Amino acid sequence: MKLARHIPRVVAAAALGFLLAGPPAPASAQPSQARPPARPAGPTLRVRKAPPLVLTPAWTVQLPGDPCPAAAVDRERGFALLTNGKVVALRLSDGSTDWTTSVETPAGTIAAGDGLVFVPGRGGLEALDAGTGASRWTAAIGAAGSAAPLPLEGFVLVVTGDGNAVMIAAGSGQVAWTRPVGASPVRPAAGRGVVVVATGDGRVVALDRASGRTAWTARLPAPATALAAFGDRVYAGGG
Repeated sequence: MKLARHIPRVVAAAALGFLLAGPPAPASAQPSQARPPARPAGPTLRVRKAPPLVLTPAWTVQLPGDPCPAAAVDRERGFALLTNGKVVALRLSDGSTDWTTSVETPAGTIAAGDGLVFVPGRGGLEALDAGTGASRWTAAIGAAGSAAPLPLEGFVLVVTGDGNAVMIAAGSGQVAWTRPVGASPVRPAAGRGVVVVATGDGRVVALDRASGRTAWTARLPAPATALAAFGDRVYAGGG
């Protein structure tokens, strides 16, 4: 009899628990264990250590004098400026000498482009024919700096020893524009529509390629020792 009195209470408690907790979720709604993402189909990439790169000299030549620190090249020849004032052109294919010529008071570092060899001197910049070594023109722009000229399409940019950036037409040697920027031993760089010069006081100056007007100037923590430009970005190295 006592048990019969408590049955309604047990049923009522069970019903209240059902209402509070809700019905049990179906099997499809039960939370599933996390699974790692499926690996994409395709071949497995295996990284292997590359063998060491061994460089073997293709040819060796004896120059008629001591070379200056840097040389220049085009598609067919290498050009060396010697301390005795001679410029030597060597075939890249076999090292044979194409021509040798002498220049007056050479200074700085030579460059090549547009079928010419640009030789900085104490009185300006001289352009030699890359195929024959004949002098094509001389631009009296003052003593060239130590940085190599920068050949462009139809032009060449030179930074003089007194800090002028000078743009010269490669075909005629005529000066297109001159802009004072400051002396620097760093070779200029060419970006999108501008030429970039690093100065000895830690500035990087971008000049409009066509007019020479200053496009922008940036100050670095220390003078740059190298410049490179790709598209609309300029990279300055130092240290």
